[in-house]
Amino acid sequence: MLEEEGRRCTDVDLKQKGVTVQNKAQASPPVTEAPTAQLVALPTRRSRSPLWWSILAAIVVSLASMGVAIGAVISTPASGPTGATGATGPIGAQGPVGATGSQGIAGKQGIAGPAGIPGARGVQGVQGVPGKEGAVGPAGAVRATQVVSPTPLVTVPNAPIGTMLEATTSCPVGKVLLGGGAQVVVNGGTPISTPSAAYKNVSLVSSFPLTVNLWRTTGLVTGPLGTGQTMTMKPYVLCGTP
Repeated sequence: MLEEEGRRCTDVDLKQKGVTVQNKAQASPPVTEAPTAQLVALPTRRSRSPLWWSILAAIVVSLASMGVAIGAVISTPASGPTGATGATGPIGAQGPVGATGSQGIAGKQGIAGPAGIPGARGVQGVQGVPGKEGAVGPAGAVRATQVVSPTPLVTVPNAPIGTMLEATTSCPVGKVLLGGGAQVVVNGGTPISTPSAAYKNVSLVSSFPLTVNLWRTTGLVTGPLGTGQTMTMKPYVLCGTP
């Protein structure tokens, strides 16, 4: 078809240039006619330019693409409904532990909280081991000692149980108090001279230094003294001369 079209175009071009084109179907001239020397331009196939072939190829490709697109549209079936969601797959294995991040900036110090309730008192600890006895100190500066005993104290005869005699004794001026005590007896005698049953019913219940210069003693009737019996307390102090 392209070859026939080319032939037609060639014939038209030759006619425009004044060249006589003979038709193959036309009858040959009579033999009696004198032949003349005439040059006849034979039809030749003109060469086509590259632009012409490029345009032709583009048209062919465009027509082919349109056919393929139309066929794809016609042949593509309608999409069906969306299927149900599938079941969730199993949980994957735990990944490795990431690297330790850098330490953050220290926060501000918070407000002090309220004071707590005092705790219960703890159990008393075990008594410690007694320490070693200390060394003997140097001799004092007392040059002489003296026993001072004031007037004895006496109860009424047959004093009731609970009767007390109390004495506070001191050393003379210029003397130093070193110690003290008292003797409690019945009827003013001594325990050896009066071994009566009333002796066991009297007692010295306290004897201690009240200050550095005074000594306190206390006697007590602890049982029946009997008719005419009295309790006598004789206090004393030991004084030193510095």
